Amino acid sequence: METTTEILEVQPQVEVGAEQATTTATEVTTTDNAEVVIPESTATETEAKIETPIVPTNVVSFEEGLKEFGFSKEDLAELKAKRELEQAELEKPLVEQKNWAEKLSYGISNKLFTKDDILKHEAISKKEDIDLVFESFEFTPSEEGLTQEEIDEARLEAFNEAYNIYATSDKAKEKGQQLLKSEAREIRAKASEKFNQVDAEFTERTISNNFLEQRKSVLAELTEKGHKETFAVDGETIEIEIPIAITEDQIKEQLTSESGLPMLKIMRDMFKSNPEQSKEAFKQFVINTNRQQALVETAYQKGLEKGKATSVGATAPFNSQEQRQIISEDIPTDTWATRKKALGINN
Repeated sequence: METTTEILEVQPQVEVGAEQATTTATEVTTTDNAEVVIPESTATETEAKIETPIVPTNVVSFEEGLKEFGFSKEDLAELKAKRELEQAELEKPLVEQKNWAEKLSYGISNKLFTKDDILKHEAISKKEDIDLVFESFEFTPSEEGLTQEEIDEARLEAFNEAYNIYATSDKAKEKGQQLLKSEAREIRAKASEKFNQVDAEFTERTISNNFLEQRKSVLAELTEKGHKETFAVDGETIEIEIPIAITEDQIKEQLTSESGLPMLKIMRDMFKSNPEQSKEAFKQFVINTNRQQALVETAYQKGLEKGKATSVGATAPFNSQEQRQIISEDIPTDTWATRKKALGINN
């Protein structure tokens, strides 16, 4: 028995300014016994609608949002610090390995140690105290004609006796252990001399490079943006622009001079423990080297303005050669030396 089933066939049609889809019914003959009836339908959408984005009307501050979840800004800061500490602990082995690799590369490139020194240092660092001390334990047999095996046994017995390895007294055994630790420490220290030297040099070089980069960054920022300060001059508050004209070479010359070396050492030592404090100290150093000239320039210009406002020529025309001569003598020439002299600056 044949049955007739209706299957929908979708034929999309697109027109300008609208989307249109028409659904028509098509008859298909099947051999199934079940009769499926799908009603014929037609759907047409003539206009595309643009939805307006929903804007939240109840906007809360960050602090209020934290309170809703039972947090304060202090709680968040503490949580952030805790996570940063945990992350630092996780990354610590990788950081140490990276630093160690950089130190080895520095030592080899500068011929401070060899590959054999590295292998020996690693082997010593992994050995137990008792094994390390036993390797360097000097022994001379009291009898002649002993085999190597007999010599080794006698050497081991002498070693155990010297360091109280099998002593029945706890006090004697503890004394032997302390002696082992002390001698093992000396062996490791001797093997680490070259590496300690490399470590010290590499650390100092890294500090110097980072300190230099910090100085360059501070100087570049000040040179680009300048610096402004306010001062009281004759009861008037004025803002002074302090242009930064000093260069890195000039700063280096100042800081490496006999008078500048103490300041350089202070800032560098400060950088080791507190880089931000060192950064601020260097910033003030740069500003101070440019401040005096800016103050003199500004004060001089203010003096000229005030002098012009109160001089004879400012309120009345020059009516005599004598008046013009007086005014020209009161106003110094535009030189650095005369400006300092006019303002009472001795240095």
